[in-house]
This record gives sequence, C-alpha cells and structure tokens, in this order.
Amino acid sequence: MAYEPPDWGQPLRLKEVRQAYVAVCGFLDRCTSVSEAPKGGSLTIHERGRFSPPNYHHEPFVAAATAAFGSGDRQLGVQMFPDTGYTEYKHEWRIPSTGIERAIDLVATCPRSGPEDVPPMSFSLAWRFRLRDPRTGEALPSIGPESWLHLSLTTSPSAGFDLNFPFERPDAQFLEYLHLLRPHLPIRLAKSRFRHLTPTGDGTSYVRRKIEAGLFDGL
Repeated sequence: MAYEPPDWGQPLRLKEVRQAYVAVCGFLDRCTSVSEAPKGGSLTIHERGRFSPPNYHHEPFVAAATAAFGSGDRQLGVQMFPDTGYTEYKHEWRIPSTGIERAIDLVATCPRSGPEDVPPMSFSLAWRFRLRDPRTGEALPSIGPESWLHLSLTTSPSAGFDLNFPFERPDAQFLEYLHLLRPHLPIRLAKSRFRHLTPTGDGTSYVRRKIEAGLFDGL
C-alpha cells in the first residue's frame, strides 16, 4: 500500500513556519526511522512581481539572506504572457545543514501571502525514511521502496508525503495502523491519494494503482 501526494503537496495543519517545521520533525522522530536527513536545503526569494503580496519588497530579505549565507544565484523565476515579454526573477541559495535554523527564522519574517499571491520566500527540505509503529517504536517490515517527504516552508507551509506501507491491502490491520499514525501526521490524509503498490513482473520496481476511496470511509 502507498500514499501518493499531489504534485503540489498538501497544506500543513499548522500555518506558522516554525510550528510547521517542529510538527514535521516530531512526526519523523516518533513515527519513522530516517535513512536520509537533509544535508541542507534550498532557499528561494522572489523579486517583487505582479502576483506578490501587497507592500512586499524583496530587497531587505535578499540583503538579510546575503548577509547570512553569501551571494545568491539570481535567475529567471517565471515567464508569463510571452507576447508582452514580462518576466519575474528570483534569488536562490543552497543552505548547508548548519544554516537550516537560520533560514527558517528568515522565512518566518516574510509577510503573509494571500491565496492568489506567489509566496515571496520559501525554504525546501527533504527526507527519506521507513515507517515505525508510533506506540512501540518498532520499525515496520522493510518491504517496497522507502517513503519520502518534501517540505516547503512558506507563509503557507505545505509538504508532499509519499508513504509506502508494508500492507498488501486496505484491511483492518492497515486501517488500525493509519488510525495510530494519523494524529502524528502534520497533514490531513486524503482518501483519494491511497494506492495499491504492486511489484512489476521482473520484480525490480513497483506499479501504483488507484483504490476505491470508499474503502477508507473509516478514516
């Protein structure tokens, strides 16, 4: 069984940047065995554009990031309306593990963005892990590929949780485990995102197939 995230991830339950990061770390500590922790992250600051929050000015944030991490890489962020030649730019930094906390603090100072705005600043981190039983701390059987998580910290934090479970079907045992896991997850599980995880004929990889969402009505 697997849980497949949307391409754009899912909103985190907690919206404040620092609280969202702590919640993700709490889930990883309680419910997983991490095999690959972030050696660093990617910090992005967008220059002011048509879809920036009101009264947003990027220069102070670029200056603060430059003071903390050195010069960033200015590059094309998005090109819209090709007939007008309109473009927007962004600045990016590769942040080492020693700078993660400082980068999170910087993102937390960014102005709140609305639903139609492009979040002006983001910090991305990624992990790979195996799931554990949150009651006992015991690792679940190592079957299938590892799970992974991509976290995007903005003024509207989101994450892509790609979870692989060592269960063949959505039976009572699987649903019991989900009930144990759900309180610790910083996202709301979407019933439509569960998949069957089936080995390919040569046994070298897996194929995901959709499952009837009604099987998860107990969630």
